[in-house]
Amino acid sequence: MDLAQLERILNEYGKKDEWILQHLTNTGNWRSIIYNIGQEKLLSEIDKNNIQYLNYKEDKGGKEDDPDRSEDLRKEFIKEEWLKPQIKDYFYKRKRDLDQVVYSMLRLSDIGLAEELYLRLKNDESSISELAHKYSLGPEKYTKGIVGPMPLSKANEQIRAISNKENIGKLNKPIVVQNTIIISIVEHIIEATLTQEMEQKLLEELFNIELQKTVNVITGSQ
Repeated sequence: MDLAQLERILNEYGKKDEWILQHLTNTGNWRSIIYNIGQEKLLSEIDKNNIQYLNYKEDKGGKEDDPDRSEDLRKEFIKEEWLKPQIKDYFYKRKRDLDQVVYSMLRLSDIGLAEELYLRLKNDESSISELAHKYSLGPEKYTKGIVGPMPLSKANEQIRAISNKENIGKLNKPIVVQNTIIISIVEHIIEATLTQEMEQKLLEELFNIELQKTVNVITGSQ
């Protein structure tokens, strides 16, 4: 975003020097200011006379003359009334990334050594827990080869490809990931469930998606 575009946005939304200075002091960057404007615009879509919102506010004991509480209430209202109906579909869309996996793993730099250790493991001459401390390059050398639980979303695509129920307990052939040779066994897959905590996490994600859409409208990045 160039300076002219930023100035246009600030003028369009009536942001005065005092407001800009205050938010720059609090956040230290212009990006946060744009997202703050975006959130204001998103929350402003709830009309003060919206019956659903008025009932929601009354149930929560909110007062419109408390600006901070009003902002929180509007955000909560958007999550509960607009976004929560989407939560099950969104959860199943995201579930693969939310599942967590535990691996036994060796990370090596020498292909010859990797092939030798793979054969030892394949022939049951050694276990990863025995080999990890001596040979592995990653922190698993201190955990008997155990890595995780970690969200599948953080795994490399090649590791994701072998991380399925059918592959649990099987020794995988060495693969190269970012110049590191990995020998792994998928030990456990901990499937994500739609708990209350998970629901809140996903509602925050959905809210941020809506916020990004609003910011895109403001900046003309649609």
